[in-house]
Amino acid sequence: MTSRDNPSELLAQVLERPFQFRERPVPTPAEYRPKWRTALVVLLVGACYSRRASWHQLHVLNWACRSHANQAAFERFKVGEPRLDDAVVRYDPALDRAIDLALFDGLLERRSGDVLGLSSRGLTALNELQHANVLVGEKEFFARVSPVSQTLVDSLVPRRGQ
Repeated sequence: MTSRDNPSELLAQVLERPFQFRERPVPTPAEYRPKWRTALVVLLVGACYSRRASWHQLHVLNWACRSHANQAAFERFKVGEPRLDDAVVRYDPALDRAIDLALFDGLLERRSGDVLGLSSRGLTALNELQHANVLVGEKEFFARVSPVSQTLVDSLVPRRGQ
């Protein structure tokens, strides 16, 4: 009778061997890195009319750029050909933290009401991001759909009080 025929013998052979645990680094996904998120916020605002965006615009564009399926759904919506099976916009709480960081870093300024605009520092950062080899997929998407208006976003996700 071999150890394959008797599971307890096989288990004993495996457990009797020396083993060692090694801690391995686990990379943090880009979407959870503050610098990546802040750079994305600058691109999001840069994709809107007059380099200004409302909170809703930022969340809709953030949702849209997250996957190819969302990008396609947003592009269909923009040209007036949405499908019934297109995904629903999802709001990401991590984006709110990135907006706060961009405000703190002086990349964004509060304009009127809930409108945020790129500051002079933010415009410089946008220009640098446009010429850098970073966030390539997002930049390609924004090039296809920009500029995004508040009216378009409101027709997709109506705000309260409208």
